[in-house]
Amino acid sequence: MVNEPRRSGRALRAFALALISCLALAAASASTASAISIEPEAIESPEFPAEFSISGGGFYAETFQRTVSCSGKTTGSGAFENDSHGTVTLELHGCTTPYISKANCTSSGAETGTIVTSTLSVDLVELPGEAGAGIVLDPLGTDKFAEFVCIGNLVPVVWEGGVIGEITDPGYGEPSSVWSVAFDATGDSQDFTETAGGWKSHLVQSWNGGENQDAGVNAGVDLEFEEGQPGLSPEEGEPFFGLFPAGGFPASVTYSSYWTITLSVGETTVKCTQDFEKEEFASGSGEFSDMNTGEAQLTLINCREAAFNSYCTTSGESAGTIKTESLPVEVTPLSDSNPGLSLSENESSGLVAKFKCLGGFVTLEVSGGVLGEITSPGVFESSWLQSEMNVVEGQQEYTETEGSETVELQGTINGGAAKAATLDMTLFGGGSAELRERVN
Repeated sequence: MVNEPRRSGRALRAFALALISCLALAAASASTASAISIEPEAIESPEFPAEFSISGGGFYAETFQRTVSCSGKTTGSGAFENDSHGTVTLELHGCTTPYISKANCTSSGAETGTIVTSTLSVDLVELPGEAGAGIVLDPLGTDKFAEFVCIGNLVPVVWEGGVIGEITDPGYGEPSSVWSVAFDATGDSQDFTETAGGWKSHLVQSWNGGENQDAGVNAGVDLEFEEGQPGLSPEEGEPFFGLFPAGGFPASVTYSSYWTITLSVGETTVKCTQDFEKEEFASGSGEFSDMNTGEAQLTLINCREAAFNSYCTTSGESAGTIKTESLPVEVTPLSDSNPGLSLSENESSGLVAKFKCLGGFVTLEVSGGVLGEITSPGVFESSWLQSEMNVVEGQQEYTETEGSETVELQGTINGGAAKAATLDMTLFGGGSAELRERVN
């Protein structure tokens, strides 16, 4: 992928597993970092999304061999979903390649000479040195910034990666309904290819299936907000991890688990195993309502308590099937700053799951929550989500977030006293999304 991972002293353990379609996620970095955010008090209507339109002049992508020049207007629209992140789509007009009689370059379904970008994330960032505030445009759910054909339908061209621009107006603390952004390059060398926080992004071009070549982008655009006059504010904050789905929110998610799941409540152990011959596995579904929070409901199969090998079953389900409540899900940094996923008890019932074993004579109720480390993929990459909820020497591997919030699982047997509980499970999430590190 063109956007390189941010380097950090806290290494993220990555495991590459080929399973179903995907979420993606970020690695960890320092405990505090700089960020740029919209000043909520400077917005007349502080509710997000804060919608904006795009207007500008030409958009020129220069490579060593084949430049694409869009000499017409640059248009588009987008919205900030919160005070630092949003999405945008650009339309570049009057696009040609000057090497063959200024032959037109056109995206599929667009008017001749118009290039339409993918849905791009737009993130407010701090630029290196004294440059101040900037914007990163990166494709969501794909590496492709845009794809189109030139010289009729003869030559396919692909732009991959992203581009970093400087917000030249307004300055910090200067509310304005129009923000001006400059993307500047000398030849194929972009002025900014990395943010102050280490986020790397640059654009490359592939011509007719050939090798990628660096592309320097020269363009100037204005973001005109539909309501209010948002300002810019530099701030210090704690890092967090956020989900960036290609299709926006709410983002549907499917879950699976392919290995034995072990739940222990005190001395009672329940194991849920998978049937590979029948291709039956633990599964679930849910959605993320925003970049950090969502909900999920899981269905575990072939669940038996260890002492007598009897089925454990949630009321109304087939024998051996445990179905959780609808559980809040959160993407959060763990105590060692690695990215994590938490599952918490249902707010209404106060339960994670309730089920009966030994022919219905024993009732177990599980509450609290559990943390798992997200072990795949790395920062600013798109791949499968893998979360490891591990038990080490009889204890849950993670019980605290970076913010010192304690998350622990507990259970009761036949209404008795609460006992410590553990859950050993590898959970995979499906969907098309990307997770990145941000700053509060």
